[in-house]
Amino acid sequence: MKAQGAFEYMLIVTALLAIMIPVWVYVTNVQYQTNSQLTLSYARNTVEKLVAAADLVYSQGPPAKVNMQVYIPPDVKNITFINTTVIMRMNVFGTGESEIWAISQAPLKGNLPTGEGAYIVSVKAESDYVNITLA
Repeated sequence: MKAQGAFEYMLIVTALLAIMIPVWVYVTNVQYQTNSQLTLSYARNTVEKLVAAADLVYSQGPPAKVNMQVYIPPDVKNITFINTTVIMRMNVFGTGESEIWAISQAPLKGNLPTGEGAYIVSVKAESDYVNITLA
C-alpha cells in the first residue's frame, strides 16, 4: 500500500511539472520580448527627442540652447553623432545588437554617457553645428 501511495504522488507531481514547465517557459519568453520592445521604445524616444531639440535650436541659431531630460535605456553600447545623424547602438535580448537612429536638419556634435538613467542634456546651437552634451 505504501508503494502505491508514493507512486500516485509521483504521478501527480510529474503531471503538474509537465504542465507548469511549458507555461513558465512561455511566460518568461513573453517577458523578455516585452522588455526588449520597451527598451527599444525608450531608445527611439530618446533619439527623436534629441533630434527635435537640435532642429529647434539650429533654426534659431546661436546662442539658442535647450536643456532637457532624456532617459538612456540599459545595455547601450555607444551613442554616436555622425554629420546629421544620431545613432544609438545597443544590445537587445533576442535580437542581438540593434541600431536606433534619427536624422536632423542640423550638423551634430556631442558626447553622451551610455549608462542607464535619466540625464539632463544641453542642446546648444553653435556657429555651424549643434552641440549635444550633459548639462
